[in-house]
Amino acid sequence: MMMMPNEYVFFFLFFSFLILGIEESHSTCTQRFFFTYTHRSKYLIYCINTRKYLFRNIHTYLFVFHWGRGSGKKSKKKKKKKMFLKLFKRDKKEKDEERSGEKASEKKVGNNNHMDKKAPPQEKVTKDDFESLDVLGKGSFAYVVLVRRIGTNEYYAMKVVNKQGLLDHNRYRDVFVERNVLSRTNHPYLLKLYWTFQSEHKLFFVMEYMPGGDLDKYMNNLPSKQVDLFTAKLYAAEILLALLFLHEHSVIYRDLKPENILLTGDGHCVLADFGLSKDFYNPKEGGDASTKDMRANSFVGSPFYVAPDVLKQNEYTNAVDFWSFGILLYRMLCGRTPFNGKSMREVFDNILYSDLRFPSSVQLPSEAKDLISRLLIKDANRRIKGPEIKAHLFWTGINFDEVMERKVKPPKWVPIPSPEQVMAERAKAEGASTSAKNPGQLVNTPAQSSQLNSRQQQLFTGFSCTADNHLNKN
Repeated sequence: MMMMPNEYVFFFLFFSFLILGIEESHSTCTQRFFFTYTHRSKYLIYCINTRKYLFRNIHTYLFVFHWGRGSGKKSKKKKKKKMFLKLFKRDKKEKDEERSGEKASEKKVGNNNHMDKKAPPQEKVTKDDFESLDVLGKGSFAYVVLVRRIGTNEYYAMKVVNKQGLLDHNRYRDVFVERNVLSRTNHPYLLKLYWTFQSEHKLFFVMEYMPGGDLDKYMNNLPSKQVDLFTAKLYAAEILLALLFLHEHSVIYRDLKPENILLTGDGHCVLADFGLSKDFYNPKEGGDASTKDMRANSFVGSPFYVAPDVLKQNEYTNAVDFWSFGILLYRMLCGRTPFNGKSMREVFDNILYSDLRFPSSVQLPSEAKDLISRLLIKDANRRIKGPEIKAHLFWTGINFDEVMERKVKPPKWVPIPSPEQVMAERAKAEGASTSAKNPGQLVNTPAQSSQLNSRQQQLFTGFSCTADNHLNKN
């Protein structure tokens, strides 16, 4: 076999990395290129042609380094080639699982029983089927609008996401995670999703409207910034049931905080915003994963609620949700979070190394202190888990079966008026601001961004769906 001159090998490898590094910066591709060129061999040319799956983790780096040196013996080369093929298949499988949401076909997605044997036809909708009424909230590249379906008296919250913003922040996978989790689950304390669809520049989630706002704003409007003991028990019980349901259905939530807990018109909690969740559900491997197989290592979460397991950047389990649950319970009862600081570095150091203390100004029952203390154990293996949490004495006076059926009412909640009354009050309070008067302008105006090319648009293929939550709507 005629070998290529070193100059040709150099340029071939360099441009292969730049062309194939679709999802990575050119600097990253260049770094990987120099590693490969240093340890090149005739086998590595084959590795480049099979794309970059080989270079995804440190174990593969070591393998390439060892293999590139070669041994000169046929039997060993066969063995190493077999090892390479095994690694390639494994990494390709991981990549395919990552993109399962992106490549999903536009079919109806199942409820908590996942896919029905015979799915009813999907009901397709577009933004033209809805009338925009009011802006409920805005984020960095998304906003939520109160809408009414034209020709009906049905009100929804429509979340509108800018595609370019997702691509700029490498967050386009998040919308598929959120869609997949919400569309296949059905629980009284999880936000209901009805439809998803897209336009050239935007993605749309049509979800259940929560007139009570979020728990963070509700608590901040209270004089003491905290709720009474019974309300804290009730809200904590509702969120705990939602978390346990997610864990049973192969999801680690990973972003529990008051801002992500919405309130219904009659004052119950609903968990929302699943973009940072880790979904282990895989229909090709029997659906739900066992708890022991649910392990992640991404650095995600909110600063004051993130678990030490995540900060250590090691592999972690759904125990991170129980830590955040402990912080949430502390926040509801004490009016603040336990681990604070003047900077994020100080906050993280306190989470990792500081002891838990309760404010002397708040009188808490011993059962509440005990549960919070056991939830905020820094060693995840010793931290209290789901069944133990439900069996704790803190829940005296709370019947989880009744909570599941929403039979227990928040004692101090004032019912929220109808959407029409809410809109009128907001328009009056805001002085008929532009955003309140013209919410449809946000929905219908094209995003201020560069044109997305066909390859970028392909990343959002299969986003549209009709969830069983809509088909089962009362």
